[in-house]
Amino acid sequence: MTLEQHQTVEATESQAHYSPEEAGEILRIAAHLQDNTITAEQLRAIAREAGVSDENLERAIQQYEQSRRGRGTAQAQSHHAEATTRDMAPFPR
Repeated sequence: MTLEQHQTVEATESQAHYSPEEAGEILRIAAHLQDNTITAEQLRAIAREAGVSDENLERAIQQYEQSRRGRGTAQAQSHHAEATTRDMAPFPR
């Protein structure tokens, strides 16, 4: 790629707009490519840079953590139900 082509691509990318879902997906992919996690402080810095208020970010983190705990509880209940069903199955004769 020539310098001129690179500059054109860079200018186009800098003018692109992404929905919150797209931005989240892009950041998720980038973190995965780095094989790294993002700290809460890094997340705050990214949010500030994107114009997200600290209050809204904290609310979002709380909602995410609640849903994550809910998923964990649902998975545990599902595993318990599977184990109970297995325990109730008749033994082969």
